[in-house]
Amino acid sequence: MLPPVLYRHILDERGKEAYRILTDSLLHLKTEVRLPYSYAESNDVQTLVKAVSLDHPELFYINWWQYRSQASFFCSHVTICFDFLIDTASVKVCWLAIEKEIAKLKHITSDNGSLWSRYKTIIKHIVSTVHYNDTGSAFWDHTAAGPILSSEHTAVCEGIAKLFLLYCQHLYIPCAIVIGTLDSSPHAWNLIEYNGSVRYIDITSLIGSPVIIGLSLYTKTEEQLLLDGYQWNTSQIRRLVS
Repeated sequence: MLPPVLYRHILDERGKEAYRILTDSLLHLKTEVRLPYSYAESNDVQTLVKAVSLDHPELFYINWWQYRSQASFFCSHVTICFDFLIDTASVKVCWLAIEKEIAKLKHITSDNGSLWSRYKTIIKHIVSTVHYNDTGSAFWDHTAAGPILSSEHTAVCEGIAKLFLLYCQHLYIPCAIVIGTLDSSPHAWNLIEYNGSVRYIDITSLIGSPVIIGLSLYTKTEEQLLLDGYQWNTSQIRRLVS
């Protein structure tokens, strides 16, 4: 089944501690994070950063594409430096708007409803409010904040998949993001749980759908996705959800 933070499970125990330090530091708006060298030794920095970026859509202000790392063997630490996509004052303003949107979604979602009914509420909310558009902006297109905060509520597949993950996490239902390709072009979609098994769902493909019916119509197995032209690290996902 899906753990709450899927990609953390790639890491060994030292790597998981580095992951915790990195996540906590970024949530506290630190642009430089120092890790004990031994924590990153068996889990390289790229793997650590990727795991945090995929598990934590609430870190929408981090420029994951341009971080820098420097190892100091004399001092036995690694320093990772990040650029923010927006300034720290704007981060706090954005979070207030995002929290309001999450609160509205929680209000219309029954805690006692079935897992499918809760997924359905989120899916209907996204497909009825978000539009696909590539503006060329890392912040507006590729983060969970973009489709909430932009005036036109637009994003590309990565932003849409991260928004779905963000909502699922705040409604305490299983979800993870998957990065790969569709017909050889970069694409992002999600993993969820359905009828006791892990299934894939591409929310971007549902944008604009007038009716959301049964989840089985929209979720697919690994084999079905491969036939449809999706490609991703299937062996890694199998290990993580086994």
